[in-house]
Amino acid sequence: MTTMGGPAARSRRWHERVSAALRPERMVRRYGVAVLVTALALLGAYALKPLGVHTNLLFVAAVAISAWAGGRGAGLLASVLAVIAIAIYRPAFGSAAPGVGEGVYLATFLFVASIVGVTTESLRHAREQAQRRAEEFEALSVELEEQMEEVQMLSDRLQESNDSLAKALASAESMASRAMRLQEVTAALSVARTSGEVADVVVGRGLGVVEAACGLLTRVDGDRMETVRASGFAAGPDGRPLDNAPLLDNAPLLAQALKTGAPAWWPPERSRMRRGAAPDRRCAVSTAHASVAVPLRHDGEIIGLLALHFTAPSALGAADHAFTHLLAQAASDALARARSFDAERSARRNAELLADARSDVLGVVAHDLRNPLGAVGASVQMLAEETLSPDRRAHLLHVTQRAVRRMNRLIGDLLDVTHLEAGRLTLDRSEVDVRDLVLETVEMCRHEAEERQVQLDTQMPESPHIVHADEGRVIQALVNLVSNALKFTGAGGRVSLSADDTGEEVLFRVTDTGPGISPEHQTHLFDSFWQAREGDRRGVGLGLAITKGIVEAHGGRIWVESKPAGGSTFSFALPMPRPGQAGADMLAATG
Repeated sequence: MTTMGGPAARSRRWHERVSAALRPERMVRRYGVAVLVTALALLGAYALKPLGVHTNLLFVAAVAISAWAGGRGAGLLASVLAVIAIAIYRPAFGSAAPGVGEGVYLATFLFVASIVGVTTESLRHAREQAQRRAEEFEALSVELEEQMEEVQMLSDRLQESNDSLAKALASAESMASRAMRLQEVTAALSVARTSGEVADVVVGRGLGVVEAACGLLTRVDGDRMETVRASGFAAGPDGRPLDNAPLLDNAPLLAQALKTGAPAWWPPERSRMRRGAAPDRRCAVSTAHASVAVPLRHDGEIIGLLALHFTAPSALGAADHAFTHLLAQAASDALARARSFDAERSARRNAELLADARSDVLGVVAHDLRNPLGAVGASVQMLAEETLSPDRRAHLLHVTQRAVRRMNRLIGDLLDVTHLEAGRLTLDRSEVDVRDLVLETVEMCRHEAEERQVQLDTQMPESPHIVHADEGRVIQALVNLVSNALKFTGAGGRVSLSADDTGEEVLFRVTDTGPGISPEHQTHLFDSFWQAREGDRRGVGLGLAITKGIVEAHGGRIWVESKPAGGSTFSFALPMPRPGQAGADMLAATG
């Protein structure tokens, strides 16, 4: 920036004016104006002489004009020329020779003309100086305005810098706070043992780290996906949590992340479009938010998925990506440890339950063996009496035989379970008519049904239907199911056994009118040594496990359909024989 009114600038401008004034063309023009104006004044005096008008004022005006136009030198020249003209042509003096009065008059006129010239030149100079001052002032004003604009611009930039600095400081503080919260979450995850504890930390305290509105943690085991914990989702119409509803609502997002193995980021528009169809399942905070599903990996395997929903599009920034990945990594490590802990705890619990069950079974076996052994012992003692009547002897022999069959069956069941667990159950297959299997089973269970006063019905095909199976083992499986149904069906009830050909399979069904089975018990029905009723002595819990092993050894499948107070239906299906399949095969079955 420059200053217009400094001493150096004024000296430079003065030298410039002097140089300009001393130029030849400028000097000719200045003094030429003085000569011309004086000549015009003289001509005017000649023109006005006949009228008797005093013409000295014309010469005074010529001096003033010369001084104004050409400066002090031009004014002085005009004054001298005017004195000469007046001395020659003054009409007031009649004598040809000049006198003293004429000299005084001319000197006075020269003095006055000089004063007029100097004054005029001073006025002109003052006017020029005032004009220059005005121009300088205007230039200073423009320069000041420009400087003010620069100052304003600098002020705006300074304000922008301050705002940017404030935002940067706020962002840094936010990042530091989020980093501290992430450290706290990581510390909490390091001591979390179960999957539930890990999920509580991730979808509870972890949401604050990534600044998400709601979140969902799922556990992945092969093709199976299970919700461990969800937070921030709206409740159902009854106010209760929606259980798996958040999982269903997030299915496309989770499926994309599971398929690609990479985080799936959905922008706000896609999230709103997806969530518009299920208002009762939306994230409870906002309906306009971005979404992400991050795979949780451990040793190259996806063990879970973390779904997050954000309240603003800014969640798609680099910092949010970074914190989301860090949270997902911490959750992956913690979930892997928790899964191992859960597996170990489940195995330990199952082992304890199995040990308890085996202890109970040993007690039941001892009890069930003691009774028939006692009956056999008592019968043998009584048979030794010589006075025993033939009818009494026959009755005791029948009791002894029945006790022996009962012991054999119990021992056989224990051996079958041992073979199933060891994978050494063998089958002697042959071509068997389904009707023979049904009739033989009914014949073996008819006496038990009559004793329990339960009606035993059958339904089977009218024409032969051949199945390639071990006849004895299939009858054993059917007898187990029918006997089990008779045990739990009260007097006056009904048990039905049916067989049907579906084209590819032979389907056997055993239906009873008993009390039914609760859903939580149905998952354990086919486990060894398991009984739904604690303290129930109507079996040792091996029949259904053996039946399942026999069916699966034949390549079939078994299932149950039941509900409390609605009876039960146990079904199993055996594959139909393939063309050319015949003879007897010895197959090992895995239990």
